[in-house]
Amino acid sequence: PKPQNGHPDPPKPQNGHPDPPKPQNGHPDPPKPQNGHPDPPKPQNGHPAPPKPPIYRGKHIMCLPYFFLMGYPKCGTSKLYTLLLHHPDYVATVKEMHWWTKHNMSNDPEANELEIYQYLMYYSYNYTASVRRYPDRNVLGDCSASTAWYGTFNKSFEDLPSDALPYILYKFFPKSKFIAITRNPADRLRSDYYFFSGTEGRVPVALLNAGNLHLVANHTFRAYEACVRSGNPDFYCVHEYRRWLPSPLSPILKSWFRLEATMYYYTLKQWYKYFPKENILVLRNEDLYQNATAIALQMYDFLGFTQIPKENLERLKQESTKEITKYSFHHMQQLMIKKQKMKNITHSISDLAEEVKTEKVESEEVPEKVDEPVYMEDRTRAMINEFFEPHNKKLAKFLEDDRFLWKQV
Repeated sequence: PKPQNGHPDPPKPQNGHPDPPKPQNGHPDPPKPQNGHPDPPKPQNGHPAPPKPPIYRGKHIMCLPYFFLMGYPKCGTSKLYTLLLHHPDYVATVKEMHWWTKHNMSNDPEANELEIYQYLMYYSYNYTASVRRYPDRNVLGDCSASTAWYGTFNKSFEDLPSDALPYILYKFFPKSKFIAITRNPADRLRSDYYFFSGTEGRVPVALLNAGNLHLVANHTFRAYEACVRSGNPDFYCVHEYRRWLPSPLSPILKSWFRLEATMYYYTLKQWYKYFPKENILVLRNEDLYQNATAIALQMYDFLGFTQIPKENLERLKQESTKEITKYSFHHMQQLMIKKQKMKNITHSISDLAEEVKTEKVESEEVPEKVDEPVYMEDRTRAMINEFFEPHNKKLAKFLEDDRFLWKQV
């Protein structure tokens, strides 16, 4: 065709084909496009362009989570995540999105379909580029520690069946693998109480002490038992026991002491309804801190990672020997006071302490403050162990592993 609008003539074809581009700087010509795909990107700044994503039937492959580090909080999920980072097969992602559990959904199916698509696109958009930059790192995981036990999409278990989330994830990711780490219930509940009650601003720091921990544990266990006596199934009471707490709630009873994140048997067994046992790895916090390297290698093998390079293994061993950061009672109080101030807590500590002190809670004395660094009294640990003994037996029988009786802890 003749040139129009002032544009120059197109190159003359040779043998019916257009002229190939001329080589530059002595480099060979780039490969010609094949099968209708565009030319590869040209190198910039002297660096080769990143490889293009794989193509399958004309569509880009989407990166989605291959596994879920699904729980439990205050059991060592952060330590496991750190160990994952030492393996070159793992693509570092945001540790905890809590999307499937704490993301609010509407009652509109079409709107929910869009919400779920956004989750899928989040992984594809944010991490496909990482996989392209580092082709050897190709395993993604959702490491939200609430996946194992929390209500789906922030809804009550009055609105959803107990296996709602396992069912949903099975439909989306039927071959996914799941890692859960547990901990002796008494230690998990103690850690939960001090860490979240203060940092989340639920309870003034002056009221976080061993005496009030005993009070909270006592009322929580009685509430659960009252729920069961009312004819409700165990799983329901694991999540809804708070309905049987004394009303109105005192500030102390608003603290974090979560049975639902500690009664592992009732939440774990929901996942085994849909996923085979070889796709679920259940670990213990006590084993992790006794030999973190062994647990890391067990986790790599479970996920099908390649053999870890020697230099990475050495760094892993160094990481495994690091001690947990231990804070003094005073340091932890100061940390929680700082976080509570950031949340604009308006109640004075003295007023709340007096409110709790004067409340009648079945003649139990509520200590206002304990100055000595005692995190849990012996009577509290004994009470927690007694309460959890039948539930731990169910877990040990279900997993066919007596270590989950926690007899040696």
